[in-house]
Amino acid sequence: MPPAGEEEAFRAVLPEVESVAAAVAYARDLANAPANEATPTWMEERARELAGSHGLRLTVLDADELRARGMGGLLAVGAGSAHPPRLVRLEHGDRGPQVALVGKGVTFDTGGISIKPAQDMDEMKYDKSGACDVLAVARAAADLRLPVRLSVYAPLAENMLSANAYRPSDIVRCHNGRTVEITNTDAEGRMILADALSWAAEEGAESIVEFSTLTGGVIVALGLVAAGMFTPDDGLAGELAAAGEAGGERFWRLPLFPEHLEAMKGTHADLRNSAGRQGSACTAAAFLSQFVGGVRRWAHLDIAGVSSVRNGHGGTYAGATGFGVATAVGWLRRLAG
Repeated sequence: MPPAGEEEAFRAVLPEVESVAAAVAYARDLANAPANEATPTWMEERARELAGSHGLRLTVLDADELRARGMGGLLAVGAGSAHPPRLVRLEHGDRGPQVALVGKGVTFDTGGISIKPAQDMDEMKYDKSGACDVLAVARAAADLRLPVRLSVYAPLAENMLSANAYRPSDIVRCHNGRTVEITNTDAEGRMILADALSWAAEEGAESIVEFSTLTGGVIVALGLVAAGMFTPDDGLAGELAAAGEAGGERFWRLPLFPEHLEAMKGTHADLRNSAGRQGSACTAAAFLSQFVGGVRRWAHLDIAGVSSVRNGHGGTYAGATGFGVATAVGWLRRLAG
């Protein structure tokens, strides 16, 4: 119940709060779905349902279209799986700021040939949490009829081992023409994001915000209590931090030093996809910076430590959190005035 005298204000904000809460629950449900069900095709089907129920415009790039567009990063990561990759775009609105949200959608991550340890690998179904978040934000934007031109991009792939899997030492050409030397097939998220970010940038986004369970390094740095924020734009950093505080989600801005990008330069290609453990959250962000074109207002939000909770941590139940949805919706509302 609201405090005495606050009933009218409570009723006024209730529809908005309900829409955001429903979107968070939607993101959680998608992320909690097991990998034997939630394949890239299954995620595409959920996006189609969402587009139909909420009046969103849908574009899906299948493997053939990805090849035609030179999206080699997403194709490489998905090559080892029996479930082909997809790139889903949902669009909302025709007026207001032009905003792109990008979310990592690795439906299951074995690490590929650079295979992960068996311990805790079951948690890798949550490696699609970024994609789940941005689909949920599109849902909330439609429910709230936000006056923004919003495009959300969800690159979807399963990182598996097979005779077709991509290998360390492979060289991959991404959508913007940059070549990447593969040094670690478990650094796969940045490869699929590279193509999606490039597409968002070339479509004229004024601001790009990307959500991903990208690195274990951000967990080493911040633990399980905050997401890492990387952006060269002080104004955008302040906007996102304020939206996070209002939404009950904590972000901590981490640096993008020139040395981080220097570490990601390749020997046999423009870039390499991993520079090792030291500063890995920062070097991953530096890698992504090479795929946003001329967009200055971009941010990478590494939600690896906060996208799900484990039994016994803080007394909470195990499962996806939908972290980032409330922040993104609040930020869009402020942009829309």
